[in-house]
Amino acid sequence: MAHYIGTVIATWLDNGREMRLEADFTYVDPANLTWVSPKGAVVDGASIPRPAWPFIGGPFEGRYREASVIHDVACDQRIKPWQAVHRVFYEAMRTSGVDIVRAKIMYAAVLAGGPRWTRAIPVIGLPGTNMRQKVAQAINGNFLPGDGSGALVALPGLEDKISAENPILANFPDDTPATITFSPQSKPDLSEQDFAEIKNRITAGSLSVEDIEAQFLGP
Repeated sequence: MAHYIGTVIATWLDNGREMRLEADFTYVDPANLTWVSPKGAVVDGASIPRPAWPFIGGPFEGRYREASVIHDVACDQRIKPWQAVHRVFYEAMRTSGVDIVRAKIMYAAVLAGGPRWTRAIPVIGLPGTNMRQKVAQAINGNFLPGDGSGALVALPGLEDKISAENPILANFPDDTPATITFSPQSKPDLSEQDFAEIKNRITAGSLSVEDIEAQFLGP
């Protein structure tokens, strides 16, 4: 079962806006993946779109606090895909006891207006005997379909959006130096009106998490 390890122990910094973690704080998600917010990390709740703050009463208040810390640090680290980071915010909220409707509203808010980032993955070291297999491995391990991203492969003489099925990739040997870059679809800042519409749509309907992802991850 998903659970936290430790408690949030933090010190407010002099600017009155940020907190520094004084001990590691960890979340183990429903897939048994570990998300560590390390000692010394600085958090400020900025990973949650500002129009949503009144809805939760502030990024470090109530049952959202632990989930907010995990999400904030993961957004700063940018080690994992942004889609997975926003999804773990939802999972952590539910683990913390946030009711499902409110958790869905906050999840939709970070999908619509939270940070997104490009990921560059070196292909050397990925399983596969040729570039085609390596691209498939990278996509399967790091890319969520439907988020509007494109896989851009930087190879000598080849820079184009491709899929793992592209036959030209089979011509590159296992040790070809290359980087696969996943670039997110840009999104405008979330406005108060946007957030109100999100809240109304989720409150009025019986949207599943998958429905929300289909609507807010992009085409």
